[in-house]
Amino acid sequence: GALAAGDVFEIQSPFSEDQLEDLHFAQANDVMIFAHDEEKPWRLTRYNPYDWRFEQPTFTGAPWEAGGYNPLEGYPRTVVFFQERLWFGGTVAKPQTLWGSRAADFYTFTLPGAEDPFKPDDPVEYTIAAYTHEAIEWMSSERVLIIGTSATEHRLWPDQYVATDRLPTVSRMSAYGGAHVMPAFMGNLTVFVQTAGNQVRSYEQSGQSIVEKWDSIELDWMAEHLTQDKVKQIGYALNPNSILFMVTLAGDFLTMTYEPGMGEKQEVGWAKHSTDGDFYSAAVIPEVDYDEVWCIVDREINGVKQKYVEFFDQSVFTDSTLTYPPDDGFAYPPLQVVGGLSHLEGKTVTIKADGSTHPDLTVTGGQVELNAEYTNIEIGLKYTPYMKLMRFEQKIQTMLTTQGQKGRWSEIFLRLVDSAYPLVNGIRAAERQANTPMNTVE
Repeated sequence: GALAAGDVFEIQSPFSEDQLEDLHFAQANDVMIFAHDEEKPWRLTRYNPYDWRFEQPTFTGAPWEAGGYNPLEGYPRTVVFFQERLWFGGTVAKPQTLWGSRAADFYTFTLPGAEDPFKPDDPVEYTIAAYTHEAIEWMSSERVLIIGTSATEHRLWPDQYVATDRLPTVSRMSAYGGAHVMPAFMGNLTVFVQTAGNQVRSYEQSGQSIVEKWDSIELDWMAEHLTQDKVKQIGYALNPNSILFMVTLAGDFLTMTYEPGMGEKQEVGWAKHSTDGDFYSAAVIPEVDYDEVWCIVDREINGVKQKYVEFFDQSVFTDSTLTYPPDDGFAYPPLQVVGGLSHLEGKTVTIKADGSTHPDLTVTGGQVELNAEYTNIEIGLKYTPYMKLMRFEQKIQTMLTTQGQKGRWSEIFLRLVDSAYPLVNGIRAAERQANTPMNTVE
């Protein structure tokens, strides 16, 4: 009740900054369970919009409940909800072991004794009989439970339900190997990062047949140069454009536009997004009409590195942007001096004022003074998008390819939407001026 619109709501995290890169989590409604091999699992619960709590629940019967942290034993490093059970996977001492809770009771892991009768909802413990000493790196909850290790991919059977009178079996389905990166679920397939970190692969069952088969396709086969810096995080935004996004160790943000279920490699489109700083992390927050992608970005302001929470907005054309007026339904007067820019102190900013480009200015004292009063203003960090097309290939009647043949262009048309005046091969289009509003045909 003490918070107002626009106030920052903040709670203390139990994890150190060094641990954040290796955290895995699973969500069920208003509860998230976090796993890290150095921490007994934590729970984040939303009790109401202004009451969020990190707590360490007791997992009754779990082997890691006894005693404190032992680096030779460790805690589970992966977690997922599957078939109304909470599953943990892989500790330092037991890297290939799975623990499943009692059905519909996420905090009970007590196994039945030797003399106890089996009950279908009893907890489950299972160790994969792998060929090598390969740790469980990730798990994905689909129609089946997919378990990725550092060298292979397995699936847990049965499909219908897991119970102690239907003991699970785990079968190896492929041997690509995965990194300790949480997978993304995209359409009807799982996407994971391969062990080395520089390949992104899909994983799905290949149709119905007597012999069960699973296929994996390297999604970055046309853009391997983009993933060489190693992918540390992936996520998926379905609406409106079906985009898989990735954060690399180098601080770049990669996107891959993809339509799940189409099945052909060529139906992907990759892009690399850079900013005045480094991308640290990203997440998707579903909205009513679209999926909003939020990022944590490291920026250097006046020689001091700071982390910013920002989101992608298709209606703005700069980074770390401030827009005026606020979208709150009230009428606001025109402005010439714009404040609220302390987050960009000392930076040269690009400005769009009433639909046209304004000369760049430097933020001083948290504000800039425009050359006149304007009603609609956008101020932020400039970025320069560029596109490099593949070599043109045209089949003609007398030959299968034009490669190696002489050719020339007689005329080229470039069509843009919501764009400022562009440079084409370093030449500015003469038909547009600096004060030409965007989305206006000239």
